[in-house]
Order: sequence, then C-alpha cells, then structure tokens
Amino acid sequence: MTEVNNEVAEAEIETSAEVPAETPVAEVPVEAAPAYEFDARFYNDDKSFNPEGMNEVMTEMTAVKDSAEKSAMDMRKMVSAKGEIVSTKEGYFNTYKADDRFNKFFHEDTPVETKEAMDDIKSKLADKYLSLGFNKKQGSEVSDSILEIMEEFGVLDTRTEDQKLTEKQTNVDAQKLALGANAEVLIREANVFLSNTPQLSAEVKELLAGMMETNAAGTTNLLHQLKGQFGGAGTGIPSGIDSLGGLASDAELWAEYGKANPTRRTQINAQRGAAGRTGMLSDAGPV
Repeated sequence: MTEVNNEVAEAEIETSAEVPAETPVAEVPVEAAPAYEFDARFYNDDKSFNPEGMNEVMTEMTAVKDSAEKSAMDMRKMVSAKGEIVSTKEGYFNTYKADDRFNKFFHEDTPVETKEAMDDIKSKLADKYLSLGFNKKQGSEVSDSILEIMEEFGVLDTRTEDQKLTEKQTNVDAQKLALGANAEVLIREANVFLSNTPQLSAEVKELLAGMMETNAAGTTNLLHQLKGQFGGAGTGIPSGIDSLGGLASDAELWAEYGKANPTRRTQINAQRGAAGRTGMLSDAGPV
C-alpha cells in the first residue's frame, strides 16, 4: 500500500513539473492625455469667454491662411510650363493675339457694342485666370479654346462677307430644289399670303419671315397649310397641299414606295421631309 502511495505522489510531482508557472503581467502605467488649452485670449481673467480675444486670434489665423494660399498660387505659377508669370489681370491680354479669324473682334475698328462686350469678357476671364494662378501661356490657351467654343455655338460669326453670300446662295439653291420646278412661284405666293393675311400678328409674321430666310421649303409648306385654315381668299397660294413644290401626292408616292428599291425609298422619305410633310407615308393609303 505504501508503494502505491509513493507512486501516486511521484506522478503528481512529475505532472506539476510539466505545467509552467504563470508569469505575472507587469502593469504599464497609462499616461493621461494632455489637456488641450485654447489660446488664453479666448478667456477673460475670470475665465469667462472673451469675444474680442477670439476675434484677434481668428484674424491672425485668417492672415496665415491667406498667406498660405498666396504661396500656393505663386508656387503653381513657378512650376507651370514656360509661360510668363503674370502679377496683374491686365497682363493676360495686353499682348494676346487670337487666331486670325478672330481678329475683327479685337481690332480697334470693331463696332463699339462688340468691343465693349469683348472687353467685358476679357476682364472676367482675367480675374479668373489670376485667381487660379495661371501664367500667360495658360491664359492664352484657355482664351483660344473659349473663342473656338463661342464660334462653334454661333456666338461669334467669323465668316467673311463672301463666305456668307456663298453659303446663303447654297441654301437658297437647296430650298428651291426641295420645292421643285415651281419654287419661285410658291415662295412668292407664300410671301404675299404672309404680308396680307390679317389673322397673324406682326410678331408672328416677323418670325415666319425669318424662317423663310433659312428654311424656305418647310416654311412655304407651313404657310400653305395656314392659308388652307384661314380660307386663303385672294392670296393666290395653291390649295393642293399634296402637290406642293411639284412633288407627287402622298397617295402616289405610297403606291411607288411599295415597288421601289431601298435607295428610291430613302429618296422619297427625304423629299417628303424637305417639303415639310408630316405623318406616316402609309397613312395616304392606296391610290
């Protein structure tokens, strides 16, 4: 029995030797976060809030901010590509030269209204360029792009008088072709109706007259239909809408359309559109 007890005791000793003793964890002292203190000028001696002191601090901070922004702008000027540094807004346009086609908008003989408008545009652009820190080269490149955009959207008309006359004649020829062989008579009679009808106001007549300048075919068809609505007595405008401009009626075109090849079908649709006809061609039905 004694031997058994001895064996158990030895086993307990061996087991306890295999289990490492726990290492005590050292306590790390935690430092308190430093308390943030506002500028003493925010407070009076009695610790009450001091508005005047706050304003003084904010003024100093604003000055630092403005100085930093100016430094950043100066840095942008220095690192920008090869352009001359500009210190005043006048520097952006004092030697600016636009593309030749824009010269008439900057010439000394430019009409006063145009010159004043361009001067206003240049002034506003120069303000923006200076605030962005543009150098002279960057300002010129942006100005060139703006002029091209204004030209593209019709704000600036850079065409010469010869170009205007050529384009106008090209448009007239295209409109006459759309109206057909009787174009001269149709346009003349449409203008007679426009001048004489009492149902249209002066403002509407002026609008339609302007439309006749650019889209004689479509506007002639419109006036023709108006004449049909108003009775058209004494106007002399033909009353057959389908035969306007020498183009066959929609019923006849529909009959042809069913037998035509794709090219001719495209041509028929184009002719109807040029004549100002609306609706589906199939609505005309068989002849």
